[in-house]
Amino acid sequence: EKLYKNEILSINKIFTDAIKQAIIDYGNDTEDTLIGIKHSILNAPEMLKNPPVQCLKNKKNSDIAVIVSTGPSLTKQLPLLKEIQNKITIIAVDASMPILEKWNIVPDFVTSLERVEASAKFFKETSPEFQKKFITIHASLQHQEVLKNSYGDKIFSMRAFLYNKYLELDEYG
Repeated sequence: EKLYKNEILSINKIFTDAIKQAIIDYGNDTEDTLIGIKHSILNAPEMLKNPPVQCLKNKKNSDIAVIVSTGPSLTKQLPLLKEIQNKITIIAVDASMPILEKWNIVPDFVTSLERVEASAKFFKETSPEFQKKFITIHASLQHQEVLKNSYGDKIFSMRAFLYNKYLELDEYG
């Protein structure tokens, strides 16, 4: 034990890191992972009837992209964003949709990644007419309430969780 103390500690760290990484590959915790698997299975028919995520490669307004999120800085930047919206590609998070609609700023893409029902609020607060003007990129593990309130073109992307690799649907993420 005294002779190999450093090697033992080093190997122990390697094992500990490997176990942590294996857990992270499956999600935050087992319950969270099971929810994600359930939602992904429920959403699979909808995902498969829409184009794969790779089709987005050439769908853009410009080589310049702006990512729009919520927060105090968004309010400050809205006038500039409105002015340049036709000269850039706008990628927005779902929480910013109601604000963008009020300012009549139409994103090219909206991302919605969470598996929780609360994300449906952003879609409920945004008109179907507005949503039909852009492509929504949904995570395959979205809650059904989100999808029920999502209108317009949809693309699903499978998150990089190990259980998704077994489906062998690489073109979907």
